[in-house]
Amino acid sequence: MDKMEEGQLRSTLRQKTKQELQDIWVENKRHEWPEGAFHIIKEELIAKGVKPPAQKNPEESMLKGRDYRKDVGQPFFAVTPKKLIVMAFFTWGFYEIYWFYRNWKFLKEKHDFKVSPLARGIFGPFFCYSLFKIVREYSEQHQVKTDIREGVLATCYILMIITYKLPSPFDLISSFSFIPLLTVQRGINNLGQRLSPQAQVDSRFNGWNIFGIVIGSLLWILVILGIMFPETGK
Repeated sequence: MDKMEEGQLRSTLRQKTKQELQDIWVENKRHEWPEGAFHIIKEELIAKGVKPPAQKNPEESMLKGRDYRKDVGQPFFAVTPKKLIVMAFFTWGFYEIYWFYRNWKFLKEKHDFKVSPLARGIFGPFFCYSLFKIVREYSEQHQVKTDIREGVLATCYILMIITYKLPSPFDLISSFSFIPLLTVQRGINNLGQRLSPQAQVDSRFNGWNIFGIVIGSLLWILVILGIMFPETGK
């Protein structure tokens, strides 16, 4: 934000009453305001002799009241369930990072979500509930039937992820953490059929995909050999 924009924003906020500023501060809907607005609101509240009250959870505020009905073409990351299964399994979950990244990237570019898609991809389990909820609400707003239950799916996903801490071979359960994502992917693909029927669903395995599958396959062979012959490495 340059000096001129900051000056205009300050002027706009100074015209609001203490109660209006408090309401904006508490609701914490940062997606509705320019970057830096809440810093100015805090300064204005203090200047008016008001201690800034507690704010609502920014994640909850970011999701509340969103309208997803504008035309943006193919929504989210459309990939066939078959490719999602193969890539997630053979890349040991790294494709799931990419999957989350692509979906958050769509929300940032098409719906002005103020998030870091890369961070939300890397830390997917922390934000999976929010993404699943968005896909459900997106479907409902477009009157597309969905089986997504974000609470159940997020719980299952996180539990499957943390099974990597179990003793071998039960830790391999975490390799199937993509299973809850399949319900979400079906919802995404159903949305695509309704909103952008001509759009392509990613089903092709490109060179990088094949490279990842080959490397992952070699790792799976080593793991299986280690389970079958546990004394080999001693």
